[in-house]
Amino acid sequence: MSKVAHYLQEHLMGEVMTSPDARRFFATDASVLSMTPSVIVYPRNENDVRKTARFTWQLAERGRVIPITARGAGTDLSGAAIGSGIMLSFPAHMNKIMEFDTKSGYATVEPGTNYAKLQQTLHTHDRFLPPYPSSAEYSTVGGAVANNSSGEKFCPLSTS
Repeated sequence: MSKVAHYLQEHLMGEVMTSPDARRFFATDASVLSMTPSVIVYPRNENDVRKTARFTWQLAERGRVIPITARGAGTDLSGAAIGSGIMLSFPAHMNKIMEFDTKSGYATVEPGTNYAKLQQTLHTHDRFLPPYPSSAEYSTVGGAVANNSSGEKFCPLSTS
C-alpha cells in the first residue's frame, strides 16, 4: 500500500483500496477510454470527502499533485468517471435520500443515490425529476449532476 493510501486509511472511516483488481475495475467506465487510478476510496460520509480533498490540497501545496475523481456508477460515456489519482466511489456508502420535504418538493440526497430510486420516491408524492437519462435504472444522482445529464428520454408529467 502506498504512503498516500496508508495515510488515507488511517484518517478516513471509509475503505481505501489499492489492489490491482480494484484498480482495474475502476480504470474504465461506459466509454471506450481507460485510465487506472492509484487509490480507490469508498467514503462513508462528508468528512471523508473533506479529509481526502484537504489532504490532496496539502500535497499540491508541496508540489505533489494527485487528482481526485468522483464516481457514481460509472455509466458515463465520455470518460468523466475515470482518473489517474484518487477515485472517490460514492455508491457503496453515500447512497441515501437524506430528506424529502413534501411541501416544497426539495430533496437532499447523497451523491451515490440511485437515480431510479429517487424517481420512485418522488413519484409516490406526485413529484419527478424532468431529466431522465437512459441509464436511470443504474446511474447515480451525483453522476447525473456532475455530467449535466438530462438524458435522451423525457419523463412526462403524469395526470393520473
